[in-house]
Amino acid sequence: MLRAPRRTAASVAAVLLALTAAACDTADEPAGRSGGSAGPRPAELSVDWTRPVSALNARVTPTADGYVVAGSGVTALGKDGSVRWTQDVDAKCAASEPNAAGDVAVTHGRKCQTVSLVDGVTGELRWTVRIPLVSKRYDSGGMALGLGERALTLVQFCGQVTRLAVADGSRLGVIAPHDRKCANEADSDGRTLAVWHDPVDASTPDDHGTGWIPQTDGEGAFALYDVDSGKQLWHRAAGRRGGDLRPGAVVSSDPLVLALTERGHTTLRRFTRDDPTPGVAIGRQLDAYAGSAFTALGVAGDVLVGSTTSPGDVRSGARLYAFDLATGEQLWSRQVQEPGTNLLVRTVAGVDADGVVVATSDAQRRSGDDEGRTWLHRWDLRTGEDSGVMGVVPQPSSALALDGDAVLLGTADEIRRVTLPDADPEVTAPQAEPAWQDGDVRDVADCLAVSDRSLHLLALDASRDLPAPIDCHWSETAEPSYSSRDLWVDVTVARPTPAAGDQEARTATEAAEEVVRQLVAEAPGRTGNRVELELAPARPVDGLGDEAWAVSAADLSGSIGADTAGYLVVRVRNVVVVAQYAGGFDVGYRHAAPPPLGQVEDGLLLVAREALASYGLDLGADPARPADGDRAAAPDVCALLDRDARGAGLLEKTVITRSGVNPRVSSCAWTEAGDEADDLTAHAYAVDGSRFSGADATATAAAIHAASVYDARRVKGLGDRADLLASDATVAEDGYANSRRELWLRKGNLLVNIDYSRWGAGLGRSTEDTVLRLARKVLRAG
Repeated sequence: MLRAPRRTAASVAAVLLALTAAACDTADEPAGRSGGSAGPRPAELSVDWTRPVSALNARVTPTADGYVVAGSGVTALGKDGSVRWTQDVDAKCAASEPNAAGDVAVTHGRKCQTVSLVDGVTGELRWTVRIPLVSKRYDSGGMALGLGERALTLVQFCGQVTRLAVADGSRLGVIAPHDRKCANEADSDGRTLAVWHDPVDASTPDDHGTGWIPQTDGEGAFALYDVDSGKQLWHRAAGRRGGDLRPGAVVSSDPLVLALTERGHTTLRRFTRDDPTPGVAIGRQLDAYAGSAFTALGVAGDVLVGSTTSPGDVRSGARLYAFDLATGEQLWSRQVQEPGTNLLVRTVAGVDADGVVVATSDAQRRSGDDEGRTWLHRWDLRTGEDSGVMGVVPQPSSALALDGDAVLLGTADEIRRVTLPDADPEVTAPQAEPAWQDGDVRDVADCLAVSDRSLHLLALDASRDLPAPIDCHWSETAEPSYSSRDLWVDVTVARPTPAAGDQEARTATEAAEEVVRQLVAEAPGRTGNRVELELAPARPVDGLGDEAWAVSAADLSGSIGADTAGYLVVRVRNVVVVAQYAGGFDVGYRHAAPPPLGQVEDGLLLVAREALASYGLDLGADPARPADGDRAAAPDVCALLDRDARGAGLLEKTVITRSGVNPRVSSCAWTEAGDEADDLTAHAYAVDGSRFSGADATATAAAIHAASVYDARRVKGLGDRADLLASDATVAEDGYANSRRELWLRKGNLLVNIDYSRWGAGLGRSTEDTVLRLARKVLRAG
């Protein structure tokens, strides 16, 4: 059984309001403007029945003997549209999908703590119970419901899962009791329950449910349970760092598809109920940190069709994706509601073996008495292309559900059922026909063209063996810990727009030019999870595409980490590609140095080139990289300073930059064991000239040096520029003193950063002498 989509009343209301607005806005439009009038005429379909039940705030679900309409109350309709019963219980908190018997569970009352079961036969409240809060201080009372045949699961605050008997509401126990760390997570579709177990141990803070989850080494586990029996089906161990499970993790129970998060990456995978071994990755990677989920619209012919639930609803404004469950391949992707087509409002009824059933409302009034029509048509299951029209019914309406060979449509005032004949491939559904010009690109935007080479240049190596992210945001956070690398790719295929009000008509290229103007008007707003580096507004770059704008920046500091960031906007014809990157680390001894700035620029240029090439467009030659006596390699500080560090008792060594990755950077850290320990971090960076700014290597190094320095005094006679931060502090509690010195040094295009911290009284002068001596040693080697 496939769980029906989580559909919000707000999304249904938005579709119905859009239909009303489109009908009003187009009263004077000429017939045929929206297409669909040429060629064979569509069949006129009769409406089986109409019932005055508002669909404005309702969710309609087919059952074995009718339909359940959940809105401000719950109503059961028969197959003939007769009202079997109505229950006025206020279900504004949450309502479950009906089980096979038609029962519906609702939460209501103060803090949504009251749970009631509506009997599917009589419509009466079979029982009502009140569920205690998990935390009186932090728990708001909201619960997610999963209704089976014999048991109801309540996913409470902190991932606690409570089970109630469907028969009488009696307690069946708790599957996943909350712990002090508030780290358990769970999701249920009424048949299957998935749980992330993160057990309490000695490292767990006693915060009693604040929701703060510290990064903890050790072992957690994903577990799968049968809802009705409460039996654990399987258990799979996973590292506690990066293990996660979001609402919507149970995508489908038949076949079993789960969305689990490991090491910060959420992938859809096929499982079985008796084996925890994950199958092939299905389709695209989800955004683990934004908490986005994949809502299935249906499975047919081993094809899964659905959408991310954020932004938009799976039936209306969202983009649909179709994935082959056998191979994991993405078969197609298509926007439900095309941008700028307010004359046509599309909604999706559902999926069956013949394809996706779509309702397109043509809101034009062809005469004074014509309120418009709703076209019922199909998209091919494996290609996503239009495959024929089944017919039209009067009045604009929104698709609510697919029930075998019938579709349920809704307006603000009523629900109606229409039996569907076979689709006629000779009849085409109405579609917007903008005033395209020769050379305009009309394809759907996507980011699948980004290659392993681009990801490698941007140090996103953990992502190379994973599916492309569904939101075109590649993210590696805490891989390793205390580091992050993020790549965002946005592709806009601009459309021509007609004149409207005071706005003149624009060609697709003119619309794309306006997109670029908006993108470069202000400084880029995105930063990585641990990257605090802010970018200035982008500047024009000559020779790239029809126009290009870019900016990049970096800083370097052993005390606060190192950051690199870049932003590139390129337009060719009516296609605009934005590629943005942010990478950094904030603890020097965690193996996490980001790639150097020149490599980031090369990676973003390659990303833009690949994205444009997927549309048959050419970026042009990369800008030349200025040199100015460019130093090609950095001194190997790991080998150069190792004896000095060990002589100071710093025996734990970490090579931050892997050998052979890039000869322009070298970073190492040495430390003692314990919390209050001496430590030394050293960086050397032979800076490239910038393709983005046109600055040579020396000027680029000077800019990075200036961005890195804070609270420092000038040191003369050391390279071209040297700045030193001095900090001597005493911990008040125990009188223990710390002396720290950090030096930033530039000579030509070589940057050197050394950060040395020692514990003990009166060590400031010797700490400073050591830092200056090590810096001179690096300069001599360079």
